[in-house]
Amino acid sequence: MFIFTFEDERYTSLGSFLKSRRLKKGLSQIDLAEKMGISQQSITYYESDQRIPSEKVTKVYAENLGLESNMLLQLRTRAVLEKEIKEDEMRPDAIVHTADGVSVLEFKIKETNPEYKTPNNSLSSIDGAPLTEEELEKAKEYIRALRIMKSQNTNND
Repeated sequence: MFIFTFEDERYTSLGSFLKSRRLKKGLSQIDLAEKMGISQQSITYYESDQRIPSEKVTKVYAENLGLESNMLLQLRTRAVLEKEIKEDEMRPDAIVHTADGVSVLEFKIKETNPEYKTPNNSLSSIDGAPLTEEELEKAKEYIRALRIMKSQNTNND
């Protein structure tokens, strides 16, 4: 399960977030479905986490709920990855603990889903949120620096 906060409210899934945002807009499922051009049943599936909306539908959700599409697409990606992890019963392939107490989990993603592969066929996240490419590069730099310091300390002993 991933947990995230938006406007000081805590959410445990994409579906719970979509439902909350719809209700805050004062829309029924039927109203939102009509605005989005999809069925009310689809809204029910998305809000109950039985299905994950496509990228196209996610962008339409963002427009209709007054959200930034990039933010909602990131949440969608996290939901897809979580579903894949549950379905494949995957465990982290590596856990890297940094000096400041942050744990970075690395998961191998199956070859059949190239949409979520990074160049080295792995995905990293911190505290349940996927890392951006910029964050990945900074993490790599930090880990390289730690390794250099470790090797220097070993050489000095």
